[in-house]
Amino acid sequence: MSVDDAAKRISYSFQKNLRLDEPSRQVIQYSLTMALAAALSAGLTAMAGWLVGAFWPTIVAASSSAWLRNFSGGAHCSSAGRCAVAGAVSAPLLGLTALHGAKIMGNWNYALIALITITSLCIMFKHAPDEAPEKPIPARRKPVLRKRSMLWVMVLGALSLPMTAHIPWLGVSITLGMLWQCFTLLPAGHGFVSFIDNLLSRWIHI
Repeated sequence: MSVDDAAKRISYSFQKNLRLDEPSRQVIQYSLTMALAAALSAGLTAMAGWLVGAFWPTIVAASSSAWLRNFSGGAHCSSAGRCAVAGAVSAPLLGLTALHGAKIMGNWNYALIALITITSLCIMFKHAPDEAPEKPIPARRKPVLRKRSMLWVMVLGALSLPMTAHIPWLGVSITLGMLWQCFTLLPAGHGFVSFIDNLLSRWIHI
């Protein structure tokens, strides 16, 4: 059973027992879908990060990406379950890269963070917010979301620099999560996520 199907069944149960109207049921279904998807994604991501020996870098990278997504949008899989699985694969890879890459880069971590921050700002300026066809963004909201996306890129980039001086992987994890989120705004990112979605849909029906 998919996350969407589970949320729908539960919402119909609420509707029957509480005698709710259809708009109220739909609100409950949407809220349940978001909650179940978030729980599934967090659980799978944390487990995968622990299994590869990069628990905290994985959590930091995933959190950085997820926070920016609130404002910028971005490509996603066609079901909440596949989004969770895709996140449980990408976040540990980012975490592992940050954990080991930060050791190799040494003082070059600062240049890497600065480069990623500038690149992310340019991408946000040009492509944020990225709206899904099924969830159009009102025209008046787009400039606000673009500004907030760019603001948070600057905040995360600025915070990453001093953090790197004390815990190198921490600042790199934040900026790699930021870069991954920006990648999902690009046409190449949409194509890559679509390819992953099609691949996962052959085996995963959640």
